[in-house]
Amino acid sequence: MATNIFHFESVDHFYQLLGQEPPKIPGFGIIDLSRLEVPEQVNDLTVTCEFYSIMLNHTNTSLKYGTKEYLQESGLLTFVSPGQLASGSKETNSKKGWIINFSPKFLQDNPLLTKLNSFNFFSYEVNKALALSEHEEQFLNNIIAHIRTELSNFDKYSKAIIMEELGLMLHYCLRIQEREIEPSEEQSKTDIIIKIDNILNQYYQNNLQLTDGIPDIDYVAKQLNISKKHLSKLVKESIQNKTTDYINTFVINMAKHWLLSHPDMNIKNISYQLGFSYPHHFNNVFKKITGKTPLAYRKH
Repeated sequence: MATNIFHFESVDHFYQLLGQEPPKIPGFGIIDLSRLEVPEQVNDLTVTCEFYSIMLNHTNTSLKYGTKEYLQESGLLTFVSPGQLASGSKETNSKKGWIINFSPKFLQDNPLLTKLNSFNFFSYEVNKALALSEHEEQFLNNIIAHIRTELSNFDKYSKAIIMEELGLMLHYCLRIQEREIEPSEEQSKTDIIIKIDNILNQYYQNNLQLTDGIPDIDYVAKQLNISKKHLSKLVKESIQNKTTDYINTFVINMAKHWLLSHPDMNIKNISYQLGFSYPHHFNNVFKKITGKTPLAYRKH
């Protein structure tokens, strides 16, 4: 795996580096692949980002997502979520299709924000792009056209309408995904990052953080029935990162959603809900990973 990892701090940062016009709405935008020229400095580079991306792309060239090849065929949808490793090349762009990008902050105060984790096509576990019928592709293209119309004729209603269109797209993709993709048993047995994600998701779904605190490397190693040393070795080989850092990043990504979807809850209570025993510990971990305090992130 490439060790040269570049981080896109925002949708605006992504567009700037790609030479695209700045998005009309902070944290949201659409890129027309026919007008996209991938700069040399990001070619064949492994990247992470602070936003979600959905790409409709007519190509047979695979992306790399996490530790797996993201298998693509002509006219398929691919998905990337915040903090996940992804890489491609110039050949990845077929010049036919689009990329829609949105940050969690774009969805602040919208119920869709709390549902994002349920759209599991953003997960490392799904490494095959969604096949589309001609009708399905046209349906999604129509949504993109509606959003572009709102961006061109922006008024006080446009952002709400765009959010509704985005929600329609995500639910439509969920329908396609449930039809097309069956979880790969072999993949779930072999990819350590997928296993860790499943363990951490289950931990929070069962609200274990309320009694046992934030999950740690001891808990994950025990669930996998391997030693901490062996777990650390596997994670390092997969994503060039420490297991503890990966777990903390997972928790902080959840924290970002909590901060934006619970605007009336104070930082102290959010830290307890996430499993931190002390608010200052939450602040320190959050700042170490994001470069900002939780309060600054919420206000930015």
